Amino acid sequence: MQRTIKALAFTLLALSAQHLTAQTNKTFLSTRPQGVDSLLERVMLQSMTASKDEDAFGGIFQATAFYNEAIQTNGLGRYFLFGDKDSAALTRANLQLLIPDQNNHAESVLVVRAGGTTPLLSADVTTVKFSPTLRSFGVFLTYYQDLEKILPGLYFNVRVPVVEVESDLGLIATGGNSEAVKQFLSGTLNEKPVTESYARKPLQHAKISTKQQNLGIADIDLRMGYAFLQGDEGSLGLNIGLTVPTGNIPEAKQAFEAIYGNNGHWGFGAGLEGRYRLWESDESNLVVHASTDYRNLFANTERRTFGIKGIDFGQYRIVAERTNTSANLQAIPAAEALTLSTDVTPGMQLDNSAGFTYSYGGLTLDLAYNLWYRDRESLKLRDAWNDTKYAYLSDGTVDTRFGLQPVAPAGAGADRNFRVADANHANLTHDAIDFESARTAVQLTNKILAGVGYVFKEFEYPIMLGIGGHYEIPNDNNTARTWGFFCKTGIAF
Repeated sequence: MQRTIKALAFTLLALSAQHLTAQTNKTFLSTRPQGVDSLLERVMLQSMTASKDEDAFGGIFQATAFYNEAIQTNGLGRYFLFGDKDSAALTRANLQLLIPDQNNHAESVLVVRAGGTTPLLSADVTTVKFSPTLRSFGVFLTYYQDLEKILPGLYFNVRVPVVEVESDLGLIATGGNSEAVKQFLSGTLNEKPVTESYARKPLQHAKISTKQQNLGIADIDLRMGYAFLQGDEGSLGLNIGLTVPTGNIPEAKQAFEAIYGNNGHWGFGAGLEGRYRLWESDESNLVVHASTDYRNLFANTERRTFGIKGIDFGQYRIVAERTNTSANLQAIPAAEALTLSTDVTPGMQLDNSAGFTYSYGGLTLDLAYNLWYRDRESLKLRDAWNDTKYAYLSDGTVDTRFGLQPVAPAGAGADRNFRVADANHANLTHDAIDFESARTAVQLTNKILAGVGYVFKEFEYPIMLGIGGHYEIPNDNNTARTWGFFCKTGIAF
């Protein structure tokens, strides 16, 4: 048994992060699902199981209130910004690729209205920075039922996490164009119809605005297990599990969505769990326990916003409909064209834990480690892409790389808006879509948890109370570094 437990521990630690790299210029992040947490479920469970009367029904109900908060979120800021930097200094020329504006220079993206008017953008540099926050709290409900009367070692359990998630990218913009930037990224910049110069539509997808909040059940997990090895010193068993998606599905209206659950993906897999009593005296004992839960997460359709290859903040660049034959067009942010129904396949997910439980009378002390892993997502557009529908600006200098060309006024006082030239355009083709910007890369985190509890064994139905905390460290910036605490109660009957 000891060799088996050691082999399992070494297998968990063998997962390495050598292929993980820092992520930047991204449009979407899927963090660790709140309901995938074997430590919260299993911590102190050993003591409850040991306290049950042999003639009891065999059920254990637990309710775990928890709070998690992301810390040191500058990594998440770099994730959503670009250049792997905490901040970006945007000149007027940079911003004109995002916000249609009037400019009397030859480098202008758009034609100046005859006679000129006051530009929206000033010549000052604007600094943009993100200071993200991410919190989740709720209650983790679990029910464990042994089926010893049917087959010794057989059991069933279900976990239902009720969660509220809060997320906020924390946009900080300073400088002469800060208000225009905030309005543009929040989608509140006023619309200008095609009858006006510098016609534009406001941002409707991948917006960066106020705090997002969502509340719901973050997926239901069902598991049936069998301990095929049982003895006085310990046990070893296998299980099969099913994840039923009950969480919300990304809609891409916000860049940093408050997502609870696993993005609506069904999951199926198996697990291995074991425990071994290292020593025991009259009133105390020390147990080592370990588990691994594997889930294959199947494809589901989500809305994702894509960027443009080789372009910083490509999802916010100006595009226009090349297939529109009208003389005047509205400029639209690329996110309006590049927010698409996408078949997402997360693939493999592993939730592994190992720890020690020390018991003295009714007192229990837990120290445990958790390693969580999720594979790189596979993305595929659900619908065919039209390579000639949109044209885009690929640089800040007027040359043949421009997809939208300035069209000179016909006469004094005449206005002109976006028009896609017959030549010197850059079509937004399928090959130009940046799939990496919307893809969640490989994720690997390491969590340490400690808890203390007390089991009232003298009661007819033993009751457990416990508290604890944890600290989770990701191997890169494509998921959150968090701290948290929990309060736990349970009853065995």
